Amino acid sequence: MKKTNLLAITTLLLLGALFFSCSNSSSGSIPALPSGGGSSDSSGTPPGGNPSSDPQEQPQVQPRPDVTLNASLSALDIAQKMECGWNLGNSLDYRLCDGNYPCNYGLGAETAWGEVLTTEQIIKTGILNGYKTIRIPVTWFNHLVDANYTIDPKWMARVKQVVNWAIDAGYYVILNEHHSVHEEKISKPLQRYAGYIIRSGDEEESKRFLEAVWKQIAAAFNNEYDEHLIFETLNEPRNIGHEHEWSPKSDGSCEECKANIQLLKECNQLILNTIRSSGGNNANRCVMIPALCTGLQPALDLGLQMLPADSASGKLMATVHWYPLDGGNTGHYSHHFNVAAKNEIKSKMEELNQKFVSHGIPVVIGEYGATRKAYDWNTNQPIADYVVTYQDRLECFSYLASFGGKYSVPLLNWDADNQWKSGSNTIDRVNCKLVEPECVAAIIKAWKDKSWDEASLATVTNLSVGSQSLPDSGSAWGCVEFSEQAISSAKHGAVLKLNIEKIPAAPYSQIRLCPRQNSSGGEDWTSLDMGKNAGGKDFCAAIGESEGGAVLIDAEPSSNGKDIQPSSDAAVDVYYWLSEADCARLSTGLAIRGLGVKINSASIKN
Repeated sequence: MKKTNLLAITTLLLLGALFFSCSNSSSGSIPALPSGGGSSDSSGTPPGGNPSSDPQEQPQVQPRPDVTLNASLSALDIAQKMECGWNLGNSLDYRLCDGNYPCNYGLGAETAWGEVLTTEQIIKTGILNGYKTIRIPVTWFNHLVDANYTIDPKWMARVKQVVNWAIDAGYYVILNEHHSVHEEKISKPLQRYAGYIIRSGDEEESKRFLEAVWKQIAAAFNNEYDEHLIFETLNEPRNIGHEHEWSPKSDGSCEECKANIQLLKECNQLILNTIRSSGGNNANRCVMIPALCTGLQPALDLGLQMLPADSASGKLMATVHWYPLDGGNTGHYSHHFNVAAKNEIKSKMEELNQKFVSHGIPVVIGEYGATRKAYDWNTNQPIADYVVTYQDRLECFSYLASFGGKYSVPLLNWDADNQWKSGSNTIDRVNCKLVEPECVAAIIKAWKDKSWDEASLATVTNLSVGSQSLPDSGSAWGCVEFSEQAISSAKHGAVLKLNIEKIPAAPYSQIRLCPRQNSSGGEDWTSLDMGKNAGGKDFCAAIGESEGGAVLIDAEPSSNGKDIQPSSDAAVDVYYWLSEADCARLSTGLAIRGLGVKINSASIKN
């Protein structure tokens, strides 16, 4: 993500208050903030003072048992499971250095851009609300302790701690090298230990740094992690300061661009070879590959030619960044979801499918999103006429997600700037909740709508679909049950899909969810809270709240249920998000009862 200078000079005046938030409620050993408040300024002063006197204790990370990586799954198989997710942005990716190399900024770097200290509960918030993937950006060049490019053991332990939380929560986890290509005090030629740059004349130092760092990452993250861990070689690799830094020419009209394309391919190949040569699970781990600046157009220009040769079969993913509304907080491009933006999304997603996905190479949109405000990079002042409304984001990203689901392209929101109303975050890290839950639910639903695979659905047992007359009330009911096996396989949550329609003569219409009474069937309508409200056993969704009769995921229930008011008499699809806690309560299976509702079909997807 392209950072503004405004954020780079922001101090941490609010951090004290943040310790009374959910960020302080996590289990596990959390390193304390350094003394002195951890401020960062444009001169590159290390957060927390001199890095050599970093007072923090090394995070305690317990060894994990070796696990088996399922090598039979292709990258495309995994992409289909990754769906939607978020970035732990502006935390472990802090990039400043004072120009004295090698430098080590210590653990205090994590909060130097204003985010709260990451906790296990923050990590869990996304997956408990339907996200399947988390990208954990990490900068390494400013955490070196010696002339051998050795990564600070404390820093490596902290990264492992956060990755472990995400793996244990059930995410697909993307780990990368993020900001070691950086704007601050970049020298020409590149100074030793100062990271890397995709620039002619700096090939040797860049490759030396990348090989040394990735050897250590691959050694630290190998047999303890199965296919849920994915590596990303580089983030937005580019020629800092070049006139085509963010828009490299692929047509041969720029000699330096041509050289940069070749150098990046060599760097990607070097990193991939380093990962594969570490053996173990890394021999078959999925690896994401970017084009220059992780740009959409550079990737489309090169197609499969951007990919390195791989000793593993079917384990590569292409990755791009795409900010269709605000261009990554530059203040340029359209700020509204109009016809032009809609047509661009459709055509570019079709082109990604044609050039990559149809050839068995999935594409991950590793960053998308829109800031709520934009800043002029030269003055650090807000751009007065910049407007991206809630409706713009809702409609644009839902539309993007519909093509993501269609072509198995995972989408990861750039979640950052939690302390500013200008942020692009979907997760409130202070209170461990979604910022705009309806928007996130709509995006997830749009992805799932297009990706629903009947072959992967759990088996429905004791299915009684349809309606029966109830003479005393004039309503009707239908009941569907899922076995305990179907629910127990949904270890980290599931999505329930019902196709229903209202019975015209019914005085009211409700959907009720509860545990089956026992493994042989039957309903217990009184025992399940579903984790929603204190005594309510009903879990209902409203229909007709937006155009086309769209429905909500994880709709708020009421103790008496909620009337279903279809926008038409036609059957509609209803989606319910069942959290991990919900599934744990369903030890005897799930029963679904429609009151005044005809249940045409039911299916569940993990």
